Amino acid sequence: MNREAFSWRSFLAEIISDPQEKQRLANAMGINPVTLTRWVSSPSRASGKEKYPRPQIHSLQQLVASLPEYREKLIPSLLQEFPELSREDFQLPETPPRFIEPLSIPVICYETVLQAISLLAGELRFITVFDHIFNYAIQQLDPERLGLVGSLIVCTAPRPGQKVHSLRELFRIGTRPWNTEREERNIYCGAESLAGQAISTSHHYVIEDAHTYTGWLPLRPLDHGSSIAVCPIQRTGKVAACLSFISTQKRFFTRDRVQLIQKYCHLAVGAFDENQYFPLDQIELRLLPPPEKQEPYLRLFNKRVQELLLQGKAMTRMEASVIVMRQLEEELIQSAALDEAVY
Repeated sequence: MNREAFSWRSFLAEIISDPQEKQRLANAMGINPVTLTRWVSSPSRASGKEKYPRPQIHSLQQLVASLPEYREKLIPSLLQEFPELSREDFQLPETPPRFIEPLSIPVICYETVLQAISLLAGELRFITVFDHIFNYAIQQLDPERLGLVGSLIVCTAPRPGQKVHSLRELFRIGTRPWNTEREERNIYCGAESLAGQAISTSHHYVIEDAHTYTGWLPLRPLDHGSSIAVCPIQRTGKVAACLSFISTQKRFFTRDRVQLIQKYCHLAVGAFDENQYFPLDQIELRLLPPPEKQEPYLRLFNKRVQELLLQGKAMTRMEASVIVMRQLEEELIQSAALDEAVY
């Protein structure tokens, strides 16, 4: 793009033509995506002159702060359109200003999540809520795309009269080097995991450097990760799940970031039905094998569900899936116990 012809409105229009980038930028700025569209819309005519919507100074500052790699292009264009402003308004000393992270969930995230909880039910409500939560949380926690992945790990529903013996990582989503689209996982974990510790105690945990950690907390190897934070999703003394975030950066999870994750956990409470919450005395996690040893079992999940349905018993696919899920849990627990006995 020609530097002399550079227009911040035209440049912004190019950026927000990508819906995901538009949403990311709106989240980073704490505004509604519609506002960005309005800024680049065709000008109105007042007194025979073209007149564009005029953003507030704070919004322009947020725009520059949210696109740090383009600030040297954006600021001259903004100063040309708004001569009453100066470089000082954009805090451009010799060194860049310290980035101050937002400590609150954006209002628009509350609105979309609460609307989903109010209007939807079952699996659709569940998936919609967590799609929104991870979308906003990851963009807010890792705006510079240093490398962050978030996972949802839930209690495996036990057989009637039994306790919760395992957890399942349902899906994860993140920034590079992880998958940027929701990735279905269905990996079991238990007492050997930090998620298991968080759910068993209803407490959050942080490990600042997984590569050198030698403490007492259980920890599975982190895929590409250096630090991890896990926070339970709890309600009136009962726990349903936890949010787990892994960063490529050491000591990434500051106190402020952990508090922000906890706020997202509070917001996620309504995604679960009451019977998906379990009191702590009903949670008794077992050891589960590592993901690579689970693969041969999990690969046959759909085949086993189909075989169960073909046996002629009256049941839905969901009911058959629950049966197979519990069978796999038992088999994996036994496998881990045998491995433990060998060593």
